[in-house]
Amino acid sequence: MLRWALCVLLLASCIERKSKTTEPEQQPAPAKAVAANVPVRSSEPSGPWDETATIVVRLPSEPRHLNPLLAGDRIAVQVALGDIYESLLQRSRPGAKPIPHLATEVSTSEDLRTWTFTLRDGVTFHDGTTLGPEDVKASFSLVKTVVGPLRGEFDDLQSVIVKGERTLVFTFSEARPERADAFASVPIISAESFRGAKTATLNREPASRDPNGTGPLRLLRRSAGAILLGKNEAYWGAPARASRIHYRVIPDRTRAIAELRSGQLDIVLGVPVDEAIAAVKSDAGLELIERSMPAYTAAVFNTENPSLHRAARGALSRSFDRQSILQELFRGHAEVAVGPFLRHGEREIPGIQNSEFVLESALADLRIAFGDSKPTLRLLVPRGSRTMERLADIWVADVRDAVTVEVEHVEFGELLGRVRAGDYEIALLSFTTSADTDLYSLFHSTEVGRGNISRLAEPAVDALLEELRHTKTKRAWIEASRALQHQLIRLAPCAFLTTDVRLGIVRKSVAGVGDTAAGAGARFYGRHTGGTVHP
Repeated sequence: MLRWALCVLLLASCIERKSKTTEPEQQPAPAKAVAANVPVRSSEPSGPWDETATIVVRLPSEPRHLNPLLAGDRIAVQVALGDIYESLLQRSRPGAKPIPHLATEVSTSEDLRTWTFTLRDGVTFHDGTTLGPEDVKASFSLVKTVVGPLRGEFDDLQSVIVKGERTLVFTFSEARPERADAFASVPIISAESFRGAKTATLNREPASRDPNGTGPLRLLRRSAGAILLGKNEAYWGAPARASRIHYRVIPDRTRAIAELRSGQLDIVLGVPVDEAIAAVKSDAGLELIERSMPAYTAAVFNTENPSLHRAARGALSRSFDRQSILQELFRGHAEVAVGPFLRHGEREIPGIQNSEFVLESALADLRIAFGDSKPTLRLLVPRGSRTMERLADIWVADVRDAVTVEVEHVEFGELLGRVRAGDYEIALLSFTTSADTDLYSLFHSTEVGRGNISRLAEPAVDALLEELRHTKTKRAWIEASRALQHQLIRLAPCAFLTTDVRLGIVRKSVAGVGDTAAGAGARFYGRHTGGTVHP
């Protein structure tokens, strides 16, 4: 099912809104440049690797644990999943289709309700014990019992049966298109490490703080403000490139950029566009990197609100100046979103695009939709997200002659609670997506009050969502996906705004980061000889 992003967008901008003119709108910046003379890395640095290197990476906050099974800590997932812990299937980068990893073979039944995995031989945990089927069973038992983002993905898991020494058979009550993505998100833990652990307080258990995984990096030391990972010399696959990865917790981004410029850090990710440009312009040893993210930003409408009828939602959706948002918030480093699927993917309707924005036409549409009255609408915005706050400022200023928008800044956890309860009118949120994303939980009428926060109840949408879960041919699946997108555009339960591309800053000698890297994760980070080596 479609997963909520556990944090709001990290990109932000302090750029002021320019007054509108009758001149043609500026075109988006080229894909590999955010400003004149500030190129984004287009290829990896070359040369031999420094096998003794320690790569120092900034973390914006202290993880409460290092267990990716638990909810609410994206930093724990960033540090641990894929590098310390591994899964049966694994993505090479966000949004990519999962491929076998700890499993060497995977097969599914025709109805997609039975999945059979053959475990890789010769895999050991960091404590030297051998990976076996019981570890996999223990991992999915925790998924089913622990409150976390994955429990809903496997709520229909009926059984896990071990056959022979290395084969496991999973049986589900439903066929879900996004099942492979879900498998790629489950860390395989050591059953022995978690034996006797109390699920109610799992975040405080020693096994959640001192992880014992199978990955190419292992925990060497953790202290307040720092996590040190070292290369797993007994790793079954390609080894990590660096000898060590040193994560340092630096909440203040200005300080982090200063330490990057002084050589105390190697990588700072999630940097607002203007700050990233300024840092690279002032230091010839730094370089911008892009990190494409399978996510999009949307304004979600409460469809049960009588004021937000279909015509009103359509007019509100058309009142967002998406191209100006791209330029002023992202300097062209994003794309206009036209639906919930990955841009340029096979499920997207060919040639589909949002119509050109004309403010006068948008205001006229709003006046027609709402009649003679000038409505007052409440807009919930995640507190602390500069991108969302600036997006709200732009939109509120554009529509003020036709609609009064009262902006309410709310902590992210409270915001999610309110939208799920229907206590809102419009909310700005960021969602993750993938090539096979299943939209059932987000738009089916039976999911109102849970994942269906727009509270949409439309028989035509329900029928398509059910068809997508049971269709057996790829062609039928694509056609049903495109028909669903047509319905979502027609009904406008939300306004799809922008897709994500995030910026980071790295030292020029550092490789393995961003879109030009061979894959995602700290195991790919490395330094080419000739650069500064940190002790």
